[in-house]
Amino acid sequence: MANDPARQRAGKNFTTGSARFNHFGRNFPPAELLAAYKTIRLKGLVQNQKGESLLQTAGLVKAKNHVAEEDGDAGALYRKAGAIPVTVTNVPEICMWWDSSNHVFGKTKNPYDNSRVPGGSTGGEAALLTSAGAIIGIGTDIGGSIRIPSAFCGIYGHKPSRGIVSNWGTFPYCHMTPDKKDTRPTEKFIGTGPMCRYAEDLPLLMKVLSGNDSRIKLNENVDFRKVKVYYMKEIPGMFNGSRPEIKKAIIKATKNFEEKFGIKATPLCFEEMKYALPMWMAKFKEVGAPPLQTGLAYGKSPINLWLEIFKSLFRLSDHTFPVLFVSAGSISGKGKNYYNILEKYKSLEKKFEDIFQEDAIFLFPTHPEPPPHFLQPFLK
Repeated sequence: MANDPARQRAGKNFTTGSARFNHFGRNFPPAELLAAYKTIRLKGLVQNQKGESLLQTAGLVKAKNHVAEEDGDAGALYRKAGAIPVTVTNVPEICMWWDSSNHVFGKTKNPYDNSRVPGGSTGGEAALLTSAGAIIGIGTDIGGSIRIPSAFCGIYGHKPSRGIVSNWGTFPYCHMTPDKKDTRPTEKFIGTGPMCRYAEDLPLLMKVLSGNDSRIKLNENVDFRKVKVYYMKEIPGMFNGSRPEIKKAIIKATKNFEEKFGIKATPLCFEEMKYALPMWMAKFKEVGAPPLQTGLAYGKSPINLWLEIFKSLFRLSDHTFPVLFVSAGSISGKGKNYYNILEKYKSLEKKFEDIFQEDAIFLFPTHPEPPPHFLQPFLK
């Protein structure tokens, strides 16, 4: 191992390459940054294998030997900019829970408290970053999968607006045609974005992952005196309230804007927010997303959901109880309540459209309490 030429070249180029990556990302104008990507690759590293040596399982036992054939778009840009992919991190089964445990790689724990979850679905990445195993990473978010782990593990994550970063190559939600035209009804929900140990690296990684998309003007200064700030301390409802320390953090952030920029923040109370989870599930049905147990089948025979739930009680199922639990909750039909929930969604959508007609910031808790203990989310 000590005489491995590739390893020696990698070590020799690591410091220089990393410094150049940071220099180009932070100091170059957009056009020069894009051109510079071609010159800062770290020679001697695994540049041309396109990820074929990396497992891509989504925590599915049936996919435990699935190896990526090539880089996804985000990963390719990441590598092209000179970043070094060091590992694949853990997720919950088919990326559908707010911890990161599965029957392939086991349980990821929160580095700050091993009795608590790191968040999900990109919990393995968040745990790695907060443990100083890396300083930048890539996550995907379909319902909080970047934002929740980032909050639970004390790092920084961003789910970009739709279409800014390509989702091509994500798994298990990667049903696309060869020309990369997305055919998934869930595409409008998924976002690929940066996760960073330090907040200052978010713009750098956004430039890389977006291919320096001209729609995001990260090099322009923002005059926050002209930006409206809105905030909510918690979701309305008896069982939805935020913990005192969460409310305190929102108020602290709000006052920072007020004192630093001489503005007055506006408190809001959107009653529809108490239906956030039912609205999310209803929108999945509305766009024709396949039931979750389709993903669990991994292209093979459909699973017997109720049998698998029974087997999981005795630890005999290949599937985790959380994903079976969520799957069972997603198979209800389009009854009266479904349409009522969609009406609430339209009402909330209109309210957000109104406040974002001008440049605005909406401060809202990622989660109403600190990271829960394992299995505790079932009680929520």
